[in-house]
Amino acid sequence: MNNNPEHQIHRLSPLLGLLLKNDRLAEARMETVLKETQLTPAKMAALYELVHAEGPLPLSQLAEQLHCARSNATQLVDRLEADGLVKRVHDPIDRRSVLAQITEEGRNRFLEGAEAITIVERELLEHFTPQERELFRGFLARLQEIWHNPQTH
Repeated sequence: MNNNPEHQIHRLSPLLGLLLKNDRLAEARMETVLKETQLTPAKMAALYELVHAEGPLPLSQLAEQLHCARSNATQLVDRLEADGLVKRVHDPIDRRSVLAQITEEGRNRFLEGAEAITIVERELLEHFTPQERELFRGFLARLQEIWHNPQTH
């Protein structure tokens, strides 16, 4: 008997089982390609937020945007800083507050990671027709909307 929780969920709900399995496969594939750039999905997410910010971000705001505890964001910034991808700077308005600022190396590594992720997406979508791709994206976007706003559906 297979006691793998994923197998049990698949037996209870083939659709949810497929969603969970594909989530794990996509994450594993992303981890593999990002490893070549010496990034993890968590580091990539933090770099994304810093690249797209108007300037340095308070660690509390970074944590909020990453949907994680501030202590987790602090540890993540520690690792990014050790890699030379982020530096801490004092907030010019409140010197007690520390901000995370992306470095030039961080921007470059982010672009490498983004390119790697684009390759994975291309690999995935090449197996679908253009019409299937649009349906696929539409279904996933709608599912995300439903999960985030269940009362509106």
